[in-house]
Amino acid sequence: MADHTAAGIDEAGCTITCAVPPQARPASTASASPIDTEWTTAWPSVSTSLTAQSMAVSAEPASTPPARADPQTARASPARRLPKPSMANTRTITGSRPVANHADTDGAISRMTAVWRALRPQAHTARMVTTALLDSDIRLGRSTALMGADNGKYPYGNSLHVEGSEESVLIDPSLSIAERGGVPGTVDRMLVSHAHEDHMAGVSTFPDAKVSAHTDDLLALHSLEGFMEVYGMPPEIEETWRPEMVERFHYVERTDATGFGDGEMFDLGGGVRIEVVHLPGHTKGHSGFLIEPDGVFFVADIDLTSFGPYYGDHWSDLEDFERAIARCRDIEAKQYVTFHHKGIVDGQAEFVRQLDRFAAVIGDREAKLLAFLAEPRTMTEIVTHRFIYRPGVQISFADHVERTSMQMHITRLIRDGGVVELLPGTYRAA
Repeated sequence: MADHTAAGIDEAGCTITCAVPPQARPASTASASPIDTEWTTAWPSVSTSLTAQSMAVSAEPASTPPARADPQTARASPARRLPKPSMANTRTITGSRPVANHADTDGAISRMTAVWRALRPQAHTARMVTTALLDSDIRLGRSTALMGADNGKYPYGNSLHVEGSEESVLIDPSLSIAERGGVPGTVDRMLVSHAHEDHMAGVSTFPDAKVSAHTDDLLALHSLEGFMEVYGMPPEIEETWRPEMVERFHYVERTDATGFGDGEMFDLGGGVRIEVVHLPGHTKGHSGFLIEPDGVFFVADIDLTSFGPYYGDHWSDLEDFERAIARCRDIEAKQYVTFHHKGIVDGQAEFVRQLDRFAAVIGDREAKLLAFLAEPRTMTEIVTHRFIYRPGVQISFADHVERTSMQMHITRLIRDGGVVELLPGTYRAA
């Protein structure tokens, strides 16, 4: 486990591992540790074969990461705080509750939910110690950044575990969390930044922890039908994507999931608070989380990658995304945590530098589109040309994403006088 205040890690290159109970290990490695003992107590119904097959993976550090600057010197002035919500929007995370029964919508969901229920602890408790700290885990005050496999590259991602004196929260339970079998500590509630499969793949790992998402994205937690509405895929793509959601990303319905809104505060005790920062565009409910008193801002899929902003779903909006980026520029923090790739960025100046480069991809796409429309083009020609993905990228939903994204650009350009529609579905630069 890395202590961020000492050396820290910029971008971890460690393959995820997990603590497997002694009965699931070969005899030569069956010495019980405190973690093992608590794991087997919390999960008495897990069979040896299931545990051994689905949770044991190896640990291979890829390289020694570079040292990082002491975060205590990363900021000279006090942090600018967000406007505080009224007490009506403030909630304290307390206790635990049984998870509601889930309505099965198809055979795949039924199978996954049956496994999920079998894995539940016999005593309803959200507090579960499941895995040991890894060398790739990074302490950020009261939070621990749980760096995803393959440097957080999709389908993996970086999660954040926040511990207060009374409650603990896991932000964006990723596929890496599912594969390592849990987190180094306890989980009373999960906060999901938005309704995409890679940010929810670990939800089923904590069946008795409460789970919340922004009210605009809550439908995806409640049912698979709701999840498909967020994507808005053509039927032929949705048909293959549904089983992928269940089999690869461990989707289970959480009809008990609750919604939150912008400015809502989660009080974890001991002065530790998580404030919701609504950052729509990627999805309608996409949100970041500001953790105090440590000044850690989890920005989710405003991920600063060279790919640029993604706004290719039915639930996406280009101009909302641009406004969300502008809002992020004004929020000062000590560390910024992205779900993919970058991981941890120290200080507002460096974050803004990378954020501006990320945002510039939108303008670059639009400039290339205008150049392409120097002569009349149909939407099919625009989709085939590729402005989001590289030419030749073969993924089932690439055409859908290109069409959805470019239609947003064209709609704006027509409104602003930069493009004219010559015939239905045929466009040219003005």
